[in-house]
Amino acid sequence: MPTLLSALVRLSAALRRARVRASAAIMLAFAAAFIGLATPSFAQGECDGRWLSPPEQAFPGVDGWFVSTLVRSTGELIAGGKFSVAGGTVANSIARWDGTSWSPLGSGLNGEVYALAELPNGDLVAGGQFTSAGGVSANHIARWDGSSWAPLGSGMNGSWGVSSLAVLPNGDLVAGGDFTTAGGVSANRIARWDGTQWSPLGAGLNGPVYALAVLPNGDLVAGGGFTTAGGVTANRIARWDGSSWAPLGSGMSSSVYALAVLPNGDLVAGGGFTTAGG
Repeated sequence: MPTLLSALVRLSAALRRARVRASAAIMLAFAAAFIGLATPSFAQGECDGRWLSPPEQAFPGVDGWFVSTLVRSTGELIAGGKFSVAGGTVANSIARWDGTSWSPLGSGLNGEVYALAELPNGDLVAGGQFTSAGGVSANHIARWDGSSWAPLGSGMNGSWGVSSLAVLPNGDLVAGGDFTTAGGVSANRIARWDGTQWSPLGAGLNGPVYALAVLPNGDLVAGGGFTTAGGVTANRIARWDGSSWAPLGSGMSSSVYALAVLPNGDLVAGGGFTTAGG
């Protein structure tokens, strides 16, 4: 389930991809990192009501920026983004924090990582703007099995690739971004991986997908810069029920960059909009 930290870093990533002013993106990235250091998942020992600061900071950082984080079922933190060093260790665009130190995941990736997800078997999936993972050809998406990287089919086309990932209740993986094919099959900005092959979700969307969330009933929600989903008007946000797309009210006035599901099942969306539902 997306956290406040992950929502902020996704928003920062989307702003970078949208090529807005660098200052805004940097401020959002800083806010995400700062909140991350104050989040219990990242703190060392018990929380005693104090802010951590050097030399008591939770962990040393990376030499670039990170846009996606994932706390795995093992308790490890995975960070993806655009960097080559993490905590003084060479780590290309992705690294693992075990509570004490950073370590690379193989030789990493040759481009930026925008999204991370953990499959039911514990494998890690990274999506982004890269063409190789661990020295193996992998177009915008790859899987890490704990020891090596492997592609998911022939991956996606497009220059921006994969911006968001979500795992459905049945274990299938959904990838969203700014692509039109997945595994060589037509798939407009969103596609599903069943462990063997890619398939589209209906007619897809007519604009980029920046965020994905799975509702308690298993429905998938996509947010982004689109105005139609499955050929139906859906302003920047839409729901997939397993067979068809539907809008969520009248949607938003501008792009949706982040989605999160609250414990009571309510959905929260963030982005560049000023009106929602009219």
